[in-house]
Amino acid sequence: MGGMVIAIASLILTLAAIAYAWLRGGRPERYAAALLVAMIALQAAGHAFAPLIYKSVDPVGLAVDLVGLAGFSWLGISSRRIWPLWAGSLQLLSIGAHFVRALSIPVRPPVYYWMKSLPTVVVILLLILGTWSHQRRELQRKRSSSPS
Repeated sequence: MGGMVIAIASLILTLAAIAYAWLRGGRPERYAAALLVAMIALQAAGHAFAPLIYKSVDPVGLAVDLVGLAGFSWLGISSRRIWPLWAGSLQLLSIGAHFVRALSIPVRPPVYYWMKSLPTVVVILLLILGTWSHQRRELQRKRSSSPS
């Protein structure tokens, strides 16, 4: 039951972050929202054909994390925001969890789950923070450009 509650809470947070970024964010935030949608879709499609596994490397999870690493790294390089670079770095941590599993280092399945999932949760929080920061900059820009 506890795992299901965490999964539902994570999905609600993710969908809220995507909606917030899409509606209030700048171009980088909207791109990140679209990237998260693509990652969710890839994971759902992949796990429809390959079961979710934690006792060995989860190939679907690895693929999703590689997409996240590539997307957030590109976004960090091509935009004038710092948070996508942090997001790319966090995705690299998620990929590291898959390598730990591939090297057969003894890690309990729940630990592997958190090692590969927690960085992505922080990425979602960074998207919220980045969107809020963009929204604040836009408000300041409007205030400073309005006639006094």
